[in-house]
Formats: sequence, structure tokens, C-alpha cells
Amino acid sequence: MHHALNQHEGVSDPLYYCDNAEAVKEIMKSHDAKLAISGHIHITDIAEEDGLYEVSCPATCSYPCAYTVCELSGSEFTVEVIWYDNETVRDVAKQEFIDAGKDVAQAEGEPSDRNAVLNIGAIMISPAITEEKLVIAHRGASGYLPEHTLEAYALAYGMGADYIEPDLVLTKDGVFICLHDIHLESTTNVEEVFPDRAREDGRWYAADFTLSEIKQLKVHERTNTDSTAVFAGRFPQNNSDFEVPTFAEILELIQGLNKATGRNVGIYPEIKSPTWHAAEGLPMEEKLLDLLAQYGYEGPNARIYVQSSENHSLRMMRDDLGTKLPLVQLVDTGNNSDTGENYSSMVTQEGLKEIATFADGVGPYKMYIEANPELVQWAHDDGLQVHTWTMRADSLPEKYSDFTEELNQFYFVYGVDGLFTDFTDRAVAFLQSAN
Repeated sequence: MHHALNQHEGVSDPLYYCDNAEAVKEIMKSHDAKLAISGHIHITDIAEEDGLYEVSCPATCSYPCAYTVCELSGSEFTVEVIWYDNETVRDVAKQEFIDAGKDVAQAEGEPSDRNAVLNIGAIMISPAITEEKLVIAHRGASGYLPEHTLEAYALAYGMGADYIEPDLVLTKDGVFICLHDIHLESTTNVEEVFPDRAREDGRWYAADFTLSEIKQLKVHERTNTDSTAVFAGRFPQNNSDFEVPTFAEILELIQGLNKATGRNVGIYPEIKSPTWHAAEGLPMEEKLLDLLAQYGYEGPNARIYVQSSENHSLRMMRDDLGTKLPLVQLVDTGNNSDTGENYSSMVTQEGLKEIATFADGVGPYKMYIEANPELVQWAHDDGLQVHTWTMRADSLPEKYSDFTEELNQFYFVYGVDGLFTDFTDRAVAFLQSAN
């Protein structure tokens, strides 16, 4: 970054303006940065020692030091100058250099007839630094306890999750339960308890069982078709007793913990296979909104995101049922087996613009971002939050040497607003360390 910003000379005239605003805007866009923070001309030395930057200012300063903030929001560009005494500006500037990952450079220029051109130690700060980053507990603390159990949700809460994600399906008697699949056998002992209740395809469907029957089942770690654990190093099979919770039970758990702790942890429910459920005589959308309203989740500022992989379901909730709750379009791979929707078309510029007409966010599978990091900025340009999935410390892509490297790449390089993880504690610790 080598651009000179101009300020009127003289202590009494702190008016700050930028003659090369367009050039600065382009640089900020290219760095996916919303803020550029820079030091005043009188910051004369930026020295690195032990990996940290020390910012110095001469004792002979003839007027107060300034700390400059350039902000880019869409096409709007604003510049603000904040005046500090020397000691304060050094401390603030030093910390910002550290937080920005040492992305620093100095620019030099000759004074014009009217203005003194500043020598700037420029700091580009991405949205990752300036905006809240979310940790979304994927199926609860599922890296440690069986997924979608009250115990896993409670552990995720205690680990510091911002949002907790329950997947939702309906029982035969129309009760929302927390389950990732429309089938039961991958995470419960349904084959033992109800051996004769499979359909012709050999699967046990939650929609064929009443809540009373569901409550007779025990939940275990997710298994493959041969009954081996999908994640061998996680909670042992058949240890302890876990049951399938209702959605109402998790709402009461989270709200109770919020009251007891003073926190405001949100929920992030996904309605699973709404087209399939509707064909079974179990429409989901209105029933979900009614239940959420009973528990006080209404309006755009509610601490909730409702997600679905089927955009017609989100459109129904937004347009037909009039919800103002935050909605998120989940973007899987391939085509939706129930609707035929092609997911890859959703993460184009045109697809994201369309999503922005009915949703507040987009949840792309992380490999879409790996293949095209620009889609994060495209989504942000359309006013969409980006929440990607799923980060697993025990299932790390080969390109990353450890889990923190992957977290850093998505939070701070790609600039996503939040991510789903099975390991809530490690993502929370990473963000605390980064901040």
C-alpha cells in the first residue's frame, strides 16, 4: 500500500480529506478491507522486534499526533481523523499493527503547495478484525458428545458458542425433534427397539414414529452402514444414555442458560427436507414460525438464524408467511434430491443477488470458498452474511497443517462472518487469541 493522504497544515485546522480517495478505495477492495488505519506524519519510526511493531514519534512534535481511519462501506468512503497525545497514539497504533497481522508499509511523498503529504504506516484491517465473528456449534459440541443431544448442546453453550445449531425433522404426530437425518438408524438404536418398522427401502424414518416412540430410543455416535463409528476417536459407542430431544426442549435449555448466565446465545435451526415432509403430510414452515413465536423469537433482531437448503421454503416463510426473522440459504453440493435445485448456481454473482432478495445470509459448503474466495466479497456486497461449514479438527483438509490454520484462513483471510464447527471450544479459543 503506497498512497499518500493529505491534511491541511497547521494545528488549528484538523480537517482531513483525501485527494486520492478512489485509489485508496481500490486498494481496500483488493484487500477485502473495510477499514484502513494509519498514523500521522509525525510517526517517524516503525521498528520490528520479536515479531511486534513499535511505533515511535519524535519528542519535538509541533502539534498533536493524529490517527486516521478510512472506512469503506459498499461504494461509500469516509475518512475520519482522531487526535491523540503521543503516548496514546503509540500504544493504539502498536496494537493495531499487531492485530492487523503486521501488514504494514510506509509511503513517502513531497509536500504540495497546499498540503503536507503524510508518510503513512498503513494498516489494512479486514472485516475479520472489525466485525463480530461467530462460532456456531454444529449439532452442539458434537466433537465431544453424540450430536443433537441436550448434553451436547449444553456443553457447546459452556464452551462459549455464539449460536447453537439444531437440525429439525417432524415426528408422525407433528412434533419437531432434533435430528440431522430424516432417518433414525445412523444415530439411534431404532433397529433394536423397533426391528419391524423399516420401510421397503430398509430405512427407519422419523416421520413414521410418534414422539412417545422416539423417546424410547437411545442416541449414539454417528455410525456407518456397517455400524462402525464415522469418527472413531469421539465418544465411545453405547456409553451413557442419551435421548432424542425435542426442539422445544433445546429452546428452553438455551433460554434457561441465558437467564442464569446473563449471556445471549442464539439458536440456528435448520429445517431438514421440507419438500419431503410436505409430501408426507407434515408441512414445516408455519409450524416452525408458530413455535418460535411462542418462545419469543420474532422480528429481524431476534437472536436466531433459520436456515434451509431449499430456497422455496425460505421464500415461503419470508413472502407468504411474512416472517422478519433472519433467514440463511444453505448451499450444499450437487443438486437437491427433493427439489432438483442446482446448488453451484447459487454461489455465482447472479445467484447471490437472488438469495439477497429473500435471505439475510448464505451458508456455502467451505470448498466453494476454497475454490473461489471472491464469493465472500460478492455476498458481502449484496448485504449477505457468510457462514460456512463444517470445521472439524479430526477431519482436516490436507492443505492445512493444523486446525488453527484452517480457522485463520476462513475467518481472517477469506473473511467469513461465522463458521460451523464440531469443536466449539477450539474456535472460541482461537478467536480470543486473535483478538
